[in-house]
Amino acid sequence: MEKAFEAAQSLLEKIKYNTSLIRANFDDKSSARVLDVAKKIIQSLSAESITKPHSSLRQFKMRKKLGYCKF
Repeated sequence: MEKAFEAAQSLLEKIKYNTSLIRANFDDKSSARVLDVAKKIIQSLSAESITKPHSSLRQFKMRKKLGYCKF
């Protein structure tokens, strides 16, 4: 059991190397990068692309439901 916990230095170096290959962003700044990209995307969007598109059928159904149209 003790031998399993006492790893050789070469084995530890191989583990660190493979870990860096698997997780490239191991600098604990991943969330900051994600937030920066999200801010850039939000700023690049224009107000026209964010607004809800008009739906004539939806408006007609709501007006009929609310009693504005007498059909």
